[in-house]
Amino acid sequence: MKRLVSRCLPLLLFLLLYSQPAFCAEQTPEQLVRDFYAWYFKADTQTEVALFNDEIYKYVAKETVDYARRTILDDVTYFTKFGIDIAWEKMPMILGQKITMADDRYVIPVAFKWPSESRREDHLLVVYVKKENDTFLIYKVSDIYPYS
Repeated sequence: MKRLVSRCLPLLLFLLLYSQPAFCAEQTPEQLVRDFYAWYFKADTQTEVALFNDEIYKYVAKETVDYARRTILDDVTYFTKFGIDIAWEKMPMILGQKITMADDRYVIPVAFKWPSESRREDHLLVVYVKKENDTFLIYKVSDIYPYS
């Protein structure tokens, strides 16, 4: 028994030390979008505007942040394409299947579900993500208006 343990223990230690655990896996574009909106809705309060918090650069490309800061509208935010008085953090967010494009760029459809008592249609966005230096960053957000 000791012989078996002495032979298996080094192998087990090697596997534990040199294998990459699942929780250390590389971030995906979808996870970036989920993490960004979770942070954004938490950071965007009545006393602080998330757009002017420098932590936004962990999620969004600098050029996009600069553009969003230059083109602020009174009642519409760049990252939601909707009013600032909506309780976004209470609305379920559904991510569609990503579309992979060339040059490490991805398109991710996002839907925010209105409460059932609201007669509004879901709010739909498209989030464009690119990979730069092994890091995913959002480089554009656009909305989708359902036309009938």
